[in-house]
Amino acid sequence: MGRRRRRSSRVGVSAFLAAFLLLQLGLAAAQNASPWLTLSGNAPAIIAKGGFSGLFPDSSSNAYTFVSFSSSNDTTLWCDVQLTKDGIGICVPDVNLDNCTDIGFVYPQNKTAYVVNGVNTTGWFSVDYNMNDLSPVSLKQPIYSRTFRFDSLAFPILPVDLLGTQINHSSLWLNVQHNAFYMQHNLSMRNFLLSEVRRIVVDYVSSPEVAFLSGIAPRLRSTKTKLIFHFLDKSILEPSTNQTYGLLLSNLTFIKTFASGILVPKNYIWPVTTDNYLLPSTSIVMDAHKAGLEIYAADFANDNILSFNYSYDPLAEYLRFFDNRVFSVDGVVTDSPITPSEAIGCFSQLNQSSVDHGKPLIISHNGASGDYADCTDLAYQKAIDDGADVIDCPVQVTQDGHLICMSSVDLLDDTTVTKSQFSSQFSNIPQLKNTPGIFTFNLTWNQIQKNLKRDMKVRQLSLVVVGEDFEQFVWCTVVLNVVASTVPPFLHPPILLIPLPRTMVDMCQAISYAIPVSINTELVPSTIEIGNPFKPYNRSHNYDYAIIHCSSSFQYIEPCDVHAIISQPFSAYGIVRNPRYKNSGAFLSLADFLTFARDKPLSGVLILIEHAAFMAQRLSFSVVDSVIAALNDAGYNKTTLDVMIQSSDSAVLVRFKQLTNYKLVYQIEKSIRHAVNSSVADIRTFANAVALDKQSIYPSTLLFTTGETGLVSQFQAAGLDVYAYVLCNEFVSQPWDFLSDATVEINAYVVGAGVDGIITDFPGTARRYKRNSCRNLGSNAPNYMQPIQAGQLLTLMTPSSLPPALSPIPPLTVSDVVEPPLPSASRSVAPGASPSSLNPSSGQRNVVSLSVSLLMACGFLLV
Repeated sequence: MGRRRRRSSRVGVSAFLAAFLLLQLGLAAAQNASPWLTLSGNAPAIIAKGGFSGLFPDSSSNAYTFVSFSSSNDTTLWCDVQLTKDGIGICVPDVNLDNCTDIGFVYPQNKTAYVVNGVNTTGWFSVDYNMNDLSPVSLKQPIYSRTFRFDSLAFPILPVDLLGTQINHSSLWLNVQHNAFYMQHNLSMRNFLLSEVRRIVVDYVSSPEVAFLSGIAPRLRSTKTKLIFHFLDKSILEPSTNQTYGLLLSNLTFIKTFASGILVPKNYIWPVTTDNYLLPSTSIVMDAHKAGLEIYAADFANDNILSFNYSYDPLAEYLRFFDNRVFSVDGVVTDSPITPSEAIGCFSQLNQSSVDHGKPLIISHNGASGDYADCTDLAYQKAIDDGADVIDCPVQVTQDGHLICMSSVDLLDDTTVTKSQFSSQFSNIPQLKNTPGIFTFNLTWNQIQKNLKRDMKVRQLSLVVVGEDFEQFVWCTVVLNVVASTVPPFLHPPILLIPLPRTMVDMCQAISYAIPVSINTELVPSTIEIGNPFKPYNRSHNYDYAIIHCSSSFQYIEPCDVHAIISQPFSAYGIVRNPRYKNSGAFLSLADFLTFARDKPLSGVLILIEHAAFMAQRLSFSVVDSVIAALNDAGYNKTTLDVMIQSSDSAVLVRFKQLTNYKLVYQIEKSIRHAVNSSVADIRTFANAVALDKQSIYPSTLLFTTGETGLVSQFQAAGLDVYAYVLCNEFVSQPWDFLSDATVEINAYVVGAGVDGIITDFPGTARRYKRNSCRNLGSNAPNYMQPIQAGQLLTLMTPSSLPPALSPIPPLTVSDVVEPPLPSASRSVAPGASPSSLNPSSGQRNVVSLSVSLLMACGFLLV
């Protein structure tokens, strides 16, 4: 009997083990079948830091409630917990209330100073106020680059209880950043938290303090609350262990003893170089998963300056963390939860090879000009690689009658021509520009192609000090020992020589004196700036090299041939494009462009023509005839590729309509909000489509849309396609309504306004939009893929905070559209021909004045 019972027991245990193993295998198989490489196999979590704090004041009621309208339904709300003097937990983003509330206005005399994490901090702190004291205090936008216009709504500070019980949410994350600080003030974050989890459901608790999390872990093991250890900068000391966070990162098994996950800055996972380009990913995500820890990434915001690899597209950044086929983080903490919602719900695991040339048509703007210099081979290749349907060539004419692709007739806009041998060839042509320029027809194609072709070479030289006192010489000797081989042996003490153009010696006041020697400029990188000059030694000699008197730092740019320069439409905001490659790429003639495009996966090409009347009248050049000849010579009369001609001059399109069957696009250059029906009918007589600027579709005042004009439907009703221009990824180019997300903007124009195509600096963003899995869901699309309601943000403001109303604009009339016929030109130039020079038949052409020359020369030296 006993043996049977034991055998029966063994059978039962074996059956249990088998069932357990099958269950584990089933779970593993289910995880392996999941498209997500998270620890659980579930989609990554989205944690809205302080609600939608990328728009509204962090932790305000509007920020929290806006999440449910704009983001995934399972988005978690994040609250940074601070404690008041009476022990009440409140949601405020910083322990110092000064920057994120108006407490300094309410209690101007109550500024205090405390030591917070070892740092003396001055301001206003919650530990000095009871909850009642804070009732007149309002939250405000703490990041000054974001809009302040919602601050006037006087959002009250929210207690954690109220957030947990009265604001709709699927889950709640409480972040305890400064437990040690509150302990110093006899306030117990531990007691508050343990009592709070009995009143409301708290899904996550995070803290950067080991002692705090390990202290509450035993009390929360029986709850659903996850404890998350929050890593700070690797160099910072964790207060309870006195180890740096970088050192703790190497001991994840220890972290696992009290936490179920870790929260790290995103650069722990994808670090960047000093010039903001991505480095290879670290192994931290896989290390955390191996240790059984979930890993969440922090510091996401659509209006951050992203790595240049993302081309200012925040959606691309999220996909790098979610959908890279190697790992996936388990969640992200973000100020802009709409974008990770899009990434997870509609843009992950897409078929990247699918090509659809249907609407909306993706038309490049000077190629992929957001990534490379306008109209260069690299910009066009990037546009094709990124999925543009149509690539564009704005044609200009050279002095010898070649048509070239260049975004402006003035080389000052497209190139670094001012640093070339042609820097003096300025012309004053009021019909083209109010200021002097160096125009394409001032140079031959050979001069542009051969002399404007090399990259700008920037060499940062080692420290140079030329002084009269002994200490300066000693210091200079020490610094220059590393480059001793570059110092002429007859100079003592060592003085570094910098090569300069001969003209610089006489023009720039920074010159001390010149001597004729040669020198190798491949030196150790270090920058210094120009200081006071010595009295010139000999100004009468034109030597190749000069000694520069400097104080501490100087950046020298070697005089050399230059190239195209990438467009910088938002440099005033400190936002620059792809600086490593800002001068890369070669210019193309129209013939080169057409040959390049013929065998590419495109639906067509677009040729932009401006200044045709000027070319005919002043240069005796027929750009229309020359473009048609180039297209025919390239075989476009025998290809399936569409040819589109775009111009803001109706006479150009009328002429093309008479001679060809190309698709003609009328560009309306000025912003309009209304169009007289007769003007629309007139456009229909010579065009197949119109290009409208964004303001003509969604007008805005101080970056808030005021509504939709209805022009898209008006033109479409007349049988005209409508293309919106120019869409950019940079968040400063978008009204606040688009939530600093280029995909939200595209969706508004495509789904909301119904445009037939978009003209963009970043074709890759538009192509990914066309591939998204939510495109055909219609009214069933998730809320984060519904188009914005133009003007909706204005309704949330107080009257005193509203931006000024837009001034009225006259409607588009027939007189705005009709142009006189193009003047006859005495010649047109066939591709490859070399006619005599094209120069304006009248008008002023002059060498730049001495003062301008001097300004440019010194600018050349100081760039």
